[in-house]
This record gives sequence, C-alpha cells and structure tokens, in this order.
Amino acid sequence: MDPVGVAAAPEAGPGPAWQSKCPWGTPKTASISCSLADVMSEQLAKELQLEEENAAFPEVVAVAEGPFITGENVDTSSDLMLAQMLQMEFDREYDAQLRREEKKFNGDSKVSISFENYRKVHPFDSDSSEDEVDWQDTRHDPYRADKPTITPKKGFIGKGKDITTKHDEVVCGRKNTARMENFAPEFQVGDGIGMDLKLSNQVFNALKQHAYSEERRSARLHEKKEHSTAEKAVDPKTRLLLYKMVSGGMLETITGCISTGKESVVFHAYGGNATEDDKVIPPECAIKVFKTTLNEFKNRDKYIKDDYRFKDRFSKLNPRKIIRMWAEKEMHNLTRMQNAGIPCPQVVILKKHVLVMSFIGQDQVPAPKLKDVKLNSEDMKKAYYQVVNMMQQLYKECNLVHADLSEYNMLWHDGKVWLIDVSQSVEPTHPHGLEFLFRDCRNVSQFFQKGGVAEALNERELFNAVSGLNITAENEVDFQAEIEALEKMNEDHVQNHGKKVFAVRSGGATGVVVKGLEDRNSISFRMEDKGEVKCIKFSLGNKILAVQRTSKSVDFLNFIPDSPQIEYTQECKTKNANILGFCWTSSTEIVFITDQGIEFYQVLPEKRSLKLLKNQSINVNWYMYCPESSVILLSTTVLGNVLQPFYFKSGTMSKLSKFEIELPAAPKSSKLSLSERDIAMATIYGQLYVLYLRHHSRTSNSTGAEVVLYHLPREGSCKKTHILKLNRTGKFALNVVDNLVVVHHQDTETSVIFDIKLRGDFDGSTTIHQFVLPPRSIQPYQVPVAVPASVTSQSPVPCKLYSSSWIVFQPDIIISASEGYLWNLQVKLEPVVNLLLDKGRLMDFLLQRKECKMVILAVCSQMLSEPERGSLPVIATVFDKLNHEYKKYLEAEQSYTMVVEAGQSRSNPLLKRPVRTQAVIDQSDMYTHVLSVFTEKKEAPHKFTIAVLMEYIRSLNQFQIAVQHYLYELVIKTLVQHNLFYTLHQFLQYHVLSDSKPLACLLLSLESIYPPAHQLSLDMLKRLSTANDEIVEVLLSKHQVLAALRFIRGIGGHDSISARKFLDAAKQADDEMLFYTIFRFFEQRNQRLRGNPSFTPGKQ
Repeated sequence: MDPVGVAAAPEAGPGPAWQSKCPWGTPKTASISCSLADVMSEQLAKELQLEEENAAFPEVVAVAEGPFITGENVDTSSDLMLAQMLQMEFDREYDAQLRREEKKFNGDSKVSISFENYRKVHPFDSDSSEDEVDWQDTRHDPYRADKPTITPKKGFIGKGKDITTKHDEVVCGRKNTARMENFAPEFQVGDGIGMDLKLSNQVFNALKQHAYSEERRSARLHEKKEHSTAEKAVDPKTRLLLYKMVSGGMLETITGCISTGKESVVFHAYGGNATEDDKVIPPECAIKVFKTTLNEFKNRDKYIKDDYRFKDRFSKLNPRKIIRMWAEKEMHNLTRMQNAGIPCPQVVILKKHVLVMSFIGQDQVPAPKLKDVKLNSEDMKKAYYQVVNMMQQLYKECNLVHADLSEYNMLWHDGKVWLIDVSQSVEPTHPHGLEFLFRDCRNVSQFFQKGGVAEALNERELFNAVSGLNITAENEVDFQAEIEALEKMNEDHVQNHGKKVFAVRSGGATGVVVKGLEDRNSISFRMEDKGEVKCIKFSLGNKILAVQRTSKSVDFLNFIPDSPQIEYTQECKTKNANILGFCWTSSTEIVFITDQGIEFYQVLPEKRSLKLLKNQSINVNWYMYCPESSVILLSTTVLGNVLQPFYFKSGTMSKLSKFEIELPAAPKSSKLSLSERDIAMATIYGQLYVLYLRHHSRTSNSTGAEVVLYHLPREGSCKKTHILKLNRTGKFALNVVDNLVVVHHQDTETSVIFDIKLRGDFDGSTTIHQFVLPPRSIQPYQVPVAVPASVTSQSPVPCKLYSSSWIVFQPDIIISASEGYLWNLQVKLEPVVNLLLDKGRLMDFLLQRKECKMVILAVCSQMLSEPERGSLPVIATVFDKLNHEYKKYLEAEQSYTMVVEAGQSRSNPLLKRPVRTQAVIDQSDMYTHVLSVFTEKKEAPHKFTIAVLMEYIRSLNQFQIAVQHYLYELVIKTLVQHNLFYTLHQFLQYHVLSDSKPLACLLLSLESIYPPAHQLSLDMLKRLSTANDEIVEVLLSKHQVLAALRFIRGIGGHDSISARKFLDAAKQADDEMLFYTIFRFFEQRNQRLRGNPSFTPGKQ
C-alpha cells in the first residue's frame, strides 16, 4: 500500500489506441511529488503555514519589532526572552481574530468600522535603569483604559442606509458589552464570545462603578505591598543607592538589619576595598538609612528650621528633602564630635539619605545599649563620669546639645560609652537649646540614680555643671522659667548680632576691621583692592561677606572654616539698572535694591554662586530696611511719598499694601518731596510702625514739628494711628528704646520721650501724644584720652553730645563719625520716679519697661514712707495696677498648665510657656521688699499701717488671687503689737482673714497674751475640715483628754485611733479617775470590735 499522500507514477509502454473519456471532465495534472524527508521538514511546514495565512489575511502585519522577530541570534536560554516570544505569538493570533471579526462585521457596507483601537501590543520590558518609572512619582495606572469607547454623535450607519442612533437600546446594549473589555483584568466579566449580550446602561454603570472600586482596592494593595518595604527604608531609590555602593567596591556585602527606629533603619555591611576621599573603609560598617516616609519628620522639623545652620534652607525645600537634610545634619554633628575626641561612629560617606558609618560592635553583633547592659557598681560609676564629661565636651568644645540623650542612645563597647543618634542635636544658641539640655540632664540623672550611682547629681545640678551657668532656683518650675529667659536672651543676641561697624583701609590690599557692641574680639581680615568700597555687610553668623564696589554688581567672599576665600560676583539681572544697596534678610538670602526694582537671591556658598528667587519691577527713589521685621520699604512716584513695603521670610517675598505719606502742604513743583532722613521704621510693642518726621504741622493752630506713626500690619492697609507733638522746630533725630520713641533735638541738645501706650487725646482716628517727661539731655559718655607712655594717666573727658557728625541707626544705635565711637542708647528708670509726679501714670509707664521690677518696688516703698507718703486712694490705685498684671500672668500660666496636662501641647508646637516679665510683682515680692520692711520701721501710725496691709489684701481679693498666709500673719502681728485684740477678733469672726493651718498655729502661740486666741484657732481648724489630727494634738497638749475623745467620736474616728496616745495623756494628767474612764472606753471598744477586751501586744 502506498503511503498516504504519495501517488505512484504509471510506467510508459505500449497500450490500446483508444482512450476512455472521464465523465467529470479532463483531469488536472498531478502535483509534483516530494520526498518523505521534505514532507517531514519543519521549515517546509512553517512556509506552508505562512503562505496560507498571507493568502487568507494579507493585511495582518507584525505587531512589534524586536531582536527576536527574525528568529536569528535569539538567546533562548533567557526566560524573559521566551516569554516575550510567546506573547508575540499570542498578539498575532489576537490581531488575526480581530481582522476576521472586523471583516464579518462590515460585510459589504459602504462605511467600515475599524477594530484598530482594540489591538493591544505587549510592552517591551527593558533592563535599562533609565526606563524605570518610580511609582511614587507618577499617577499613571497601566490597568486603566486611556481611550474609552465613544459612540459618534450621529450614530452608526447600518445596512440599507438606515441610521441607528446611540439611543437605540439594542446598539447601546451591545456597545456596553464591548465596553466591558476595558475593565481591569482583575475584574471578571465572564466569557460572552459568540453570544449576543445586551447590557442596559443601568447595569453597565453599576458594573463600571464596581470595576473602578475593585481597581482602586487593587492599587491600594499594591501600594501597601510597596510601602511595606519603604517602612523598612528600602524603597526602590534606596535599593539603587545601596546597589551602587556595593558595585562600586565601597561595600562588599550588606548582611541585614540590626536596628529599627521611628526615623531610620540601620543595616550591617562589610566594607570594601575602595577608598572615599582618602578615607579607609572600616572592615565593618553601619548603614543608617533615613526612612523616606514623612510621618515622623513632620513633627520633628523644629530641630532643623530653628537651627541657625539650616534654618534658611529648610522652608525652601521640598518636604521630602527634609530627610536628606536630616542625614546631612547628623553627618556634620558626628564630624564635630569626632574632632573633639568623643566616642562616636566615624562618618564614611553620605549619599542623599543614606549615611555610612563605622560599626560599633564586632562580627555583626552590635554593641548593647546602655539600658540593656548589666554593669557592676564600679563600671556604672565609671560610665556616669564618662557621660558627664562627654556632655561637657559636647557643649563647650563641639558647641552642641544632644537633644535626645538617654540610655537608649548610648552604647557600651570596649569598656566605655559611645554616643549615637545625633541627627537632632542643635547648637546652644538654638531657641530651645537650653530646654533640650535640661531634658538630657534629667534623663541622665534619673538613669544613673536608678542604677545606684550615689554621686549622681540631680538634673538641676547637672545642668549647671554642663552649661557652666549658675541658676539657683529651688524648684523645677522656677528653674525652667530662668532657662526660658536665658533662651530669650540668646535669641535676642543672635538678632542683634548684625550691629557692627566696618573700618576699611585701602592701599595695595584692603584691610577691614569689624567691631560690634557685644563682640569681645574684633574681626580683622584683608581682601584684594578692586576699587572703592561703597557698601560692605556680613550675613547673619558672619559666614558670608558682601561687598559693593560698583553700581552693577556685588562681590561675595565666604568665611567658612576649611573653605577657600575666593571671591565670586553677582550682577543685577535688570538691564540698565543701578544698585542702590543690598540687605541681608538671613544667613544665605540677600536682596538687591536697584532704581528699577528689587531682586531676591539665595546665596549658595558651597557653589560660590547665587540663585534668583524672585524679582519685582518698580521705580525706586530710596529704600529703608527693618531687620527686626524683615521688611524693606521702597519710595516710589515722583514726589516719593508713596511707600511700597515688601516682607521677606524663609525664601519668600510678599508684597504688602502700599500707602501714601501725607505731606505738610501740596508741593509746588513735581520733585522729590519726601527724603529718606525723615522716615524711620521700628517695632514698638510688637507692631511695626513707620515714623514720619513732619517738620511743619498740617493744622494751622499748631506750630512746630511732629512725628506721625503709621501702623504697618502684615495683612490689611497701613493706617495713621499716632501723632507725637514736638512743639519746636529745628533738626531732629529718632531712636526707639524699650518701646519708647526718643526724639533728639540738636539745637537745644535735649531729647524727649514718648510712650504710645499711655493715654492721649483721641480725635476719632488718631491719638495725639505729648512727651512723657520734660526735655532732658543724654548723660555724656566718658571718653578715655590717649596720652604718651611717658605721661601719667589722664582722666577721661565727656564726649561731645548732639554733634553734627552723629549718625543714628534704628532702633537704638548712635555713631559719632568724628570721634569714631558707636553707642547703644538706653533709658535709666530711676530718675523718672522724681520727674513723673502722678503715681498712677508713673506706674503705667514703668510696667511697660523691661528692667522695671526693682524700680516699681522702690516706688511702692517710697509711697509708704515720709516725706512722700501717698494717700490711701493713690496707694490702692497702685496696688490695683500691680495686681492686674499679676492676675494676667496667673491666668496665662493656668491656661498653659491645663493644656499641658490635657496632652494638647504636642499637637500645638507653637504653644509656649508664658514669660514672666519684670512687670509681674507677686505677693512674695511685695512682702519681702515692701510690706515687711514697712511694718518693721514703725514710722507710720499703726492705723495707716493696718489700712495699707488690708488695702493690699483687698486688691488681691478683687482680682480673685488667693492670699498667702504670711500676709495674714503680718496683719495679726501688727494688731498684736499694738494690742488691737478686739480688731483681731472681729477680723477672724467675720472671716476677713481667711482660714489656714499656719494662721491657726500662729493664733495658738498668742494664747499667753490673748487667751481667746486658743479657741479661735480651734474654731479655725474645725472649719478647715482637714485638720482633725491637729485639733486632737492641741486638746491633748492642754490635757483635755475627754474633749479630744469626744471630738474623735463625733467625727467617727474612734475605732481607728491609737489607745496608747490617749492613755499616756491621761496618765500625765495625774488623774486616776480620768485614766480609768479612758481605759474602760478602749476596753469596751476592743470588746465590740474583736470580742475580747484585752489589748493587742502592739497597742499595749
């Protein structure tokens, strides 16, 4: 039998002449036969299949291009390549199926519909890192259809030229079925191939909403899975950084995680052979990876934004970049500690938020924390002294405060303590630096005291030992209050640190000497002479020097340790503009003021370049800057009386509302009418004011000059609020000292003081003030005279006051250019007491001053003594004013305590403890410095003395302030000294003197001179309801045993009292019947309580 598919050829030979005719027609010639090997060839089968496909579907083309389409040089050993080849075959089959459905659907219709939008090409996966997309940085969802199915507005054209609109239910149903193919693959819609499914819009919308919900849920699950690694600080970006470190030879291998925390995760790794900046990689390394999640860092940004090293970079950065800055901060702090010789990890390299350090431990085993290690008494004592020494080194040599020092951040290794986790460490000048130090001292003291170290200091003693301060407060509350006061002084020092004078000498090289009021040592340096210096200023912290030599550019010079002093220049961006000046708004931000606007720059000292943050075009006549408020005032328009303020803060520039200065009269010519010397800016009572010196009053009935104050708020329009009447003409200069406006008059060489808080004449819109004190001259400063060495020393001479060479700077600086001196203007309050006779007005004036406490107490003592003794109404007014301030402080302190106890202080980082100013005069101050001294002198009549004491108590009660017992004791002693027992009895009977245990004890001591005082004290103790034991002791001391027993029985405490105490008192009374009565009482009590009249051994 022949093989299937192979026909046998007939042999040629003689045959019959005739030939039979086929009934079905002439047969076709047989196809050429092929061998069995050709038939079994795989290549032949592939070619035949391809010919059939091309004949049936000639329009089908390749759906993708790649290295494996041709089948040549394909690496089939790769699973990825095989999967992609298989996917390509699936895509080809899918496209062929679409073409068949499209052809069947269109038929002979004149309008054909293409299914091209349903073709899907499998994406080609690349191994290149450049094609990777971070899921955190994109919102693209690969499972969401980008092109939903849309029905044309005119509908589809069916057969027979019938138009089927999109409102047809059949078409809509079929279309909804097709739309389901756009759902995510996770949403199962079933297999509807070959079935004419029709879904109504209502059903389809429900399915679509459900599919969308499932898609979002799937995305959340995916995100949760990805974030599970981010919580371990190994997100894709971190993995790439670690991979580069390993591949670069810096690290040999990363073994695993050794510690996790709220902000970071620490991994162990073995060091590689590569070197980094001539640093040898340690054999074992610790990799500290700061988590890229922001949950913890949002609540800890104050450690950066209030740190003067980073505060100007903080707010301009993306919040996610705070983490990098946090890592950078730890690197700098560790470097300082390492240079000081403090045991700590050695920094190897910092890459973004990944910090590589030396490993504290051995063989992948980290050193234990101090809280986990068990030390003997000698080692614990050794560790304590080492920790105290490290805290002192950290504070004095490194200029740092750990800010989170505890047994959790100290390791025990090689017999000593190592400090770790210093990313939150700040400098002592930080606004909360001393507060953080006190917290560290508390943690250290508590740990070592619990560890049995007898020599361990308490937190207050340790704070003084570390900081070198001498705070002598007895309790923690007062101690922390003094710490907050010191922090406020540190903050004021930083703000006033820029008040310096530059002395520039030229000749070959420019020599510069910088001196300031609070600087002990001057700064001297030299720089290249490139021309005349028009303006020279240091940034905050003296890190960057700006020098203006031309009207087109400003030169900069870095004064950073270990940084080359190479000048770099920044030209103004505006063409044809001239720089009028520049102002430093922070340590790394500067503003150029030109005649055509302002330009706000950020200085990048490490790159020696500047970055333009913002600019504003405006015509400028002159400018003025207030560093306390970071506000620049620009004079605009032809007359110059329209002022435009700009506010700067942390890399932002805000344009405030402009305002117009009222000129004395309408100008006759259009020229500049408002000059810079007539304007000043200052902060008065926490508000920014623009002071305008108007040489001629606008009113006809007033002669002389006046100072007009315009209040400039952050929000809203600027308004004229105060007018200060000078009542004279001539040359004037302005200063603001301790919230007082001081106006100097050169012609008379006097100065007058104004206080806008005092009452003035209000005309409906502005308040008109007269000067508080009569004109007085400034106390002259004694200037030492330079004499030759051979001449004996000569006494100093007073400097010349109100000189024409004086230059006044706000708020309180006076420079004498001719004599070369810089002065700080101050107000002495002691002479004011004799100049201001109205005691009420005097008290209003003094309560607003900073150093007023002792002056106020002196005024109170002066009021009670001859010859300036005041009347009771005046004294009562003064007491009320003092207690009004005292009550405000108590209420603020009470509110703060309630918030802290409720736990709301953590959620409100702006909440601060109220500062106790010197205007707060409490009862102890009045008792110590005024009232006790007043009663001891015995100069005044006793009736006046008692009236003064009762007036102060009345004022306290009026403001609902609890009166301290020592004031009542002072009243009682005064009454007893003058034998006013009846008055004392009346005060006690009518509760003028409040009940207290100390007061009752005082009355008991008065029994010898006033016998009713004994019963008065017992009545007072009984009213207190908390002094039952004291009443019993008093009665027993008087041998009133039965009375004491009756009292105890009356309050129901006789079952628990000690029998021995009463039996001893009865025995001392030497009364046998009394002793028997007491003895029988306790026997009956024992019988009733225990069923046995005998006493227990412990109570016999």
